[in-house]
Amino acid sequence: MTTSEDIASLHDVPAEVKTGRSGKAAATRRRICASAQRLFAEAGYAGATMEAVAVDAGVAVQTVYFVFHTKAELLRAAFDSAVLGDLDAPPPPEQEWFRRALNDPDPGRAIDLFVAGNAKIHARVGPLVGVLQASGVAEVRDLFRDRERLRWEGYNLFARSLQRRRALSMSSKDATDVLFALLSPHIHAVFNTCGWTERKWERWTREALRRQLLSSEQTSHGTRANSR
Repeated sequence: MTTSEDIASLHDVPAEVKTGRSGKAAATRRRICASAQRLFAEAGYAGATMEAVAVDAGVAVQTVYFVFHTKAELLRAAFDSAVLGDLDAPPPPEQEWFRRALNDPDPGRAIDLFVAGNAKIHARVGPLVGVLQASGVAEVRDLFRDRERLRWEGYNLFARSLQRRRALSMSSKDATDVLFALLSPHIHAVFNTCGWTERKWERWTREALRRQLLSSEQTSHGTRANSR
């Protein structure tokens, strides 16, 4: 007969065993997400099957379904992993590069830091943005709209930090819209298609945002600093 002590002992798993299990599960999730990112980018939403992702990741297809349930959920995880850099990473506003951009006392340098951080995200998510837009699946379209909303809110957080430093030449709302347009993965992808290097795109975007967002006093100060 199973006693209450027997049941309790089932939960008394050594910490190293729990850590090992969670570590293996996290590694499996990362491997599946990496395969999904690659296959969605190559084959599109319709062409990237759960079976193909499983084969590429070296796991059973049942594992993919168990972890992510649906293809739309798998795409969400793949996209979020690309944005964050890792599924277990904090959202961008809580990452070190974002905090440095928010807190740098020099508005021009803050813009440079913000562009550099977003450039890394765009390089990872660029191949997936078109997949979200072209899928034709309502759930995926909703996902894209929601992630664009989060991007706007993050940019608004940065714009308001510039406003608090009295650095903006416009309202924080207008500044957010400018950031949302110029510093978007879509524009980044267009420049990549035109053959621009990452370095060239970053330099152009930094200069364009400085000119558009900062007051004339801040812009001239940044120009003098850059010429030294």
